Amino acid sequence: MYPFRLKLAARQLLLLYAAIVLPGSLALAEPLAEEGILDLRQADWERIHFLDGKWAFYWNRLVNPLELRSPDRAREAENAKITEKPDAFAEVPDDWLGLEVKGTSLPGSGYATYYLRVLLPEEHPPLSLKFLDQSSAYSLYVNGKLYGENGQVSTSTENYLPSYRTRLYELQEKGEVLDIVIHVANYGHRKGGLWERIHIGPQDKVRQFREGRIVFESFIAGTLVIMGFYHLGLFYLRRKDRSTLWFGLFCLIIVLRLVLIGERLLHDIVPEGWWETLLRLEYLSVYGGLCSFIAFVHSLYPDETSRRFLQGLTVVSALFGLLVLVGPTLWFTHSIDYFQFVILAAIFYVIVVFGLAVYRKREGAIFVSVASLVLCATVVNDLAYNQQVIRTAQLVAVGLFVFIFIQAFILSIRFSRAFSTIESMKDSLQKYNQAYSRFVPEEFLKYLHKDSILDIRLGDQVQETMSVLFLDIRDFTQRSERMTPAETFGFINEYLGRVGPLIRAYHGFIDKYLGDGLMALFPGGPQDAVEAGLAIQKAVQQFNDELASQDLDPIRIGVGIHTGLLMLGTVGESERMDGTVISDAVNLAARTEGLTRIYGVSMIVSQDTLFQLDDPTRYNYRFLGKVRVKGKDEPVSIFEFFDEDDRETRTVKVVTREDFERGVMQLHDRDFLAAKDTFEAVKRAAPEDRAVHYYLSRLERILLRKSG
Repeated sequence: MYPFRLKLAARQLLLLYAAIVLPGSLALAEPLAEEGILDLRQADWERIHFLDGKWAFYWNRLVNPLELRSPDRAREAENAKITEKPDAFAEVPDDWLGLEVKGTSLPGSGYATYYLRVLLPEEHPPLSLKFLDQSSAYSLYVNGKLYGENGQVSTSTENYLPSYRTRLYELQEKGEVLDIVIHVANYGHRKGGLWERIHIGPQDKVRQFREGRIVFESFIAGTLVIMGFYHLGLFYLRRKDRSTLWFGLFCLIIVLRLVLIGERLLHDIVPEGWWETLLRLEYLSVYGGLCSFIAFVHSLYPDETSRRFLQGLTVVSALFGLLVLVGPTLWFTHSIDYFQFVILAAIFYVIVVFGLAVYRKREGAIFVSVASLVLCATVVNDLAYNQQVIRTAQLVAVGLFVFIFIQAFILSIRFSRAFSTIESMKDSLQKYNQAYSRFVPEEFLKYLHKDSILDIRLGDQVQETMSVLFLDIRDFTQRSERMTPAETFGFINEYLGRVGPLIRAYHGFIDKYLGDGLMALFPGGPQDAVEAGLAIQKAVQQFNDELASQDLDPIRIGVGIHTGLLMLGTVGESERMDGTVISDAVNLAARTEGLTRIYGVSMIVSQDTLFQLDDPTRYNYRFLGKVRVKGKDEPVSIFEFFDEDDRETRTVKVVTREDFERGVMQLHDRDFLAAKDTFEAVKRAAPEDRAVHYYLSRLERILLRKSG
């Protein structure tokens, strides 16, 4: 008796929920059967009707359909009486559990006969009956003829075979009366009887309705499958957001439930012997679906939910699920009577959670709340429908479809905001990259095969052949002593602001600044480095003109260029590292720049650079001599490029170039007296040539040592 009382309590609670959440669902516009007779003579046969109401009920008897037919049925249908006295009049749709028969409350298991006499107008179209599942096997007779069986009805469990297939029966009866007799047997479910509404209507209308329901449920199932796997895919790609995992699982679980209820699509596919397995899956989908949905809500709004509630719900659902897995069907089918209180508590919990989320203005809370309330309303509908409180239909699939539609809308909003955020972050990242490129050249990253400064690791290195250019201002220390720190930095930045663009214009990049100087790399070839060096000299001349207009002293620079194999890489330690270039080529380029001070020239180029120029004859240059560089066994020849000297100086150097170079060679051949004579001759032609003065001074020291 306790399960029956629990069922009555659940019905009353569901009735209250249904009245609040599903207004209008309790209203019945269809004619109802009274004492086993249903009058449809005034019915509109352009639509489908239901065989709802009080049916004659015969407990533990499979009455012969012919015994229930009245002799005068064809002559006076309206006065026809049921010849076999029933044990009771049972409500259809409903189960017989708890029905009073001869003072006894019926159990869920057993067998019975249902009988209904349907009165029809003289003219009516060919009719069909549409059956959903009934619990749990039945045989249908109309006017004494067997129209079909679902499962196998028996008075004992040995020959009993349950089945939940939906059926469509096209009647061949043309009279004014239908005597519908249904034998029902149930030994595998807590409830037995005609618990689903039976449709009656024109054959084409009923067929279209059946096909429409199949198409609709298939569409919903297909949509849920796509959305389920789509969200699981999102979780696979981004595992920090667990809401997609739980929502994807929830969709797939509901798909399983959808094909197990309603039109029972899965039951129509698999053999009847799978009834028990499919029934277990149907119950497991309730427990698993509720847990996955609450987990989804928890992952959406963790601050508004309770982990303990989720854990408690999981434990309770697991216990119910374990009963379904190991218990007999007669046992575990009772579990839903208890679990529906858990469902109602979860619905109340969800309402509170989303109320808090809306109050706290969480992202998408209003949309999710509306969707969840629609889903909860359909769940309440299904609970009330399964308890025969209301006569609607299984609507949870519709509610879930609405929920998914809104969820997809929310997802699109999130993606839109994510894309906006990404675009904003991209703009910020570009600004950061531009800022970083002022400290770490993009070309440096390029040659290390890195897309971003974030990819740089300690020890990254690459080997390349490049031209190295060193640039420095002569005697800048003395100049800066006459300026304030602000003036010093302003002067340097103004000067470098003219130099930097010229280096980039000739496909080079500045590797590092060295106080008032810099080091630049030219990966394209020595031609770019030489052109950049000459352009820098020209720019400095213009800068000096501006300084002269301000009564300031001009500046002199030195440019040294060498071409060779070098290594670009990162050095330092994990918390502080820097990009650098390591090579003899760098040392030699720095040495050539330093020699510009000694020789009193503006630009010196090594032999490796000169010999790799496309056409060296385009330039005015002269051989300055050979120098030894640390790490090199052989001396390196160096050359002065003087294209940007003033016209008079350039002309003199061109005229005296042959004699100058002969004097250099005599010096290297250790013919010191001849070299001295040669340089003295050059000095007479070019008294301002500082390189000549350097060599004469050097020769005098040599000759002085030799004479001493």
